[in-house]
Amino acid sequence: MKAKETYKELKKDAQSNLAVTNKKIRSIVFLRLITFLFTSLFIYLFIEVSLLAIFIGLFGSFIFIVLVKKNGTLNRKKKYYNELISINNKEFMALSFNYSFFDNGNEFKDSNHFFSNDIDLFGDNSFFQCLNRTQTFEGKQLLAENLISNDIDQIIYKQEAIKELKSKTKWRQNFSALGSLVPKNISTISLLNELQNHKTILNPNIIYILWLFPITSSILLCMYGYIPNSIIAFWFFIGLGFVGYYVKKTNDLVKKLSKFENGLKEYADLILLIENTNFESKKLNDVKLKISSEINSASVNTKKLFKIISQLNNRHNLIIGFLGNGFALWDLQYVYQFEKWLKNNLNNTVKWFEAVHEIDSLIGMGTYAFNHDYIFPVIEEKSNQIQSECLAHPLIHSDKSISNNYDIKFGDFQIITGANMAGKSTFLRTISIAILSANCGLPVCAKSFNYSPIKLITSMRSSDSLSNEESYFFSELKRLRFIIDELKNQPYFIVLDEILKGTNSKDKEEGSKKFVGKLIDLKSTGVIATHDLSLCKMAEQNEQVINMFFDAEIVDGELFFDYQFKEGVCQNMNASYLLEKMGIT
Repeated sequence: MKAKETYKELKKDAQSNLAVTNKKIRSIVFLRLITFLFTSLFIYLFIEVSLLAIFIGLFGSFIFIVLVKKNGTLNRKKKYYNELISINNKEFMALSFNYSFFDNGNEFKDSNHFFSNDIDLFGDNSFFQCLNRTQTFEGKQLLAENLISNDIDQIIYKQEAIKELKSKTKWRQNFSALGSLVPKNISTISLLNELQNHKTILNPNIIYILWLFPITSSILLCMYGYIPNSIIAFWFFIGLGFVGYYVKKTNDLVKKLSKFENGLKEYADLILLIENTNFESKKLNDVKLKISSEINSASVNTKKLFKIISQLNNRHNLIIGFLGNGFALWDLQYVYQFEKWLKNNLNNTVKWFEAVHEIDSLIGMGTYAFNHDYIFPVIEEKSNQIQSECLAHPLIHSDKSISNNYDIKFGDFQIITGANMAGKSTFLRTISIAILSANCGLPVCAKSFNYSPIKLITSMRSSDSLSNEESYFFSELKRLRFIIDELKNQPYFIVLDEILKGTNSKDKEEGSKKFVGKLIDLKSTGVIATHDLSLCKMAEQNEQVINMFFDAEIVDGELFFDYQFKEGVCQNMNASYLLEKMGIT
């Protein structure tokens, strides 16, 4: 399999790079130890030559700091390569239809949505979990929004982007591995809120003081020994006093921004990756357009914000917080830079983060298309029909999946009958996920799928509500009322599974006929699965109604299901047999 071999090769490359990185880390650790030991030794040997000992101490400290920074960079690379290995291991599992390693989107469940609750869009072993490769909360949220949007516009536009990402496996994994380095508690929504609500601390004209003060301090320090120390001390305390005047506002600012330091650098790297990529599809180029900037690039500007926050956090260092503020107005230098950055970039920052999150949400769709040999639907805007060959459920392993041809003209309504466990409900979800996939620009698990875009609405499961004091039957009625109201506004593909289960057989029969009749009057399109064979008689009075069924047979005393979708009415029901087989009767 192409996907399996690709992941095997990418994992091998990541493991090789990790081994090299680990070797470098060990070397750096050894060099740090040697630097410390030799610096200490030479300071001891030349302790009597004070200037030389000081020089050795400063030089050794400089080398040590450089090695510490290099070690930090290598450790970040180590995390990156470990994540690449993890990504490929997860994809091996995904190829076996095991998606348990991915977030299931439980928080997006909504029993009142048009279709998501009925087709198990969210939760364990859900379609969302199958697609989800997001590394940011905002990306995950956007993926969920795209799936539940019921948007049928610009499907070709969406398809082109997913097709392009399908072909960029290494790029997708690079993006995801970089994204995994973003701390999970970082929220760009919170950051943007802090940036947008910031109240200016410094007057722009303070720039002259910020230039002149450190220059004057440098001149005074150069004159050390030639002028009274009291002058230098007086100047130093002027600096501390000036910074102290703004200290409360500065403290508040640093407290708000410091939590975002870890994460901004990673966002800058993700933006840089997008900037450096030449895309072909219009959608991906539109996303890239969001990070265009007249003053420097978006990645440079984002990294600059990271450095400003990092330098503000350095005020907690005793040397910088005391000497830096006294002689160079350290806090005010970076508060000024922050406010200047804000003035130049605030309006664009929202779009930069949006671009990252949009790509993040699309990565899983590209991976899904790459992992499975599914086809992209042929969009026929005016055909008003669905024509498919070998349509199957994408979450059922191909070794176990049974495919069916499925065709329907818009305006027709299919009544599906069948024995228990014959495959009716699974097939309804197969159709639903196919329509959802097509609308999102995703490939469909079929040999062919010609499709005129239509929105989806379902009623396949209902539940009572103790908190709202609603019975099961009333919950069903509300859902059906919701469907009728929506149909008055625009057309939908309707999927119904055994409606009006919460009442007696006679009521259910009459109510189901009236409801399906209403749908036919509205020239609706869709399917309904039922055990009520009397409903099938509606086909005798209305050519819009088409009877279809799934069969079951008893062969050698055992139930046999072929799971094939056929035209007609099911004649074989199996409830009595199952009761007897399980020893209930």
